[in-house]
Amino acid sequence: IVVCKLDAVYLIDGEYQVVDWKSGKMPAGKELSDKAIQLSLYRIALSRKLGVPLERIRASFFYAASGEELEPQLIGEASLAQKLELLRKAHQSLGA
Repeated sequence: IVVCKLDAVYLIDGEYQVVDWKSGKMPAGKELSDKAIQLSLYRIALSRKLGVPLERIRASFFYAASGEELEPQLIGEASLAQKLELLRKAHQSLGA
């Protein structure tokens, strides 16, 4: 089970925009791709909840300190499921 708590969802011209507000600095490289997993999960959860195709849902981070918005490349449901399974296995192997 994965719990999703979306900060904000806007409906603009028939397209949904998920925004996750951040207080830290904007990430780059591997850190950004890791954080994009969160947005991918939010996007898929909203798609399922509303019955809306993924193509109609965008997602971004908004960094409050700098006022910058970042819309990273997001992964689809199959890729997300693989990543979550790898995380689950890693967590189990640590004995948690």
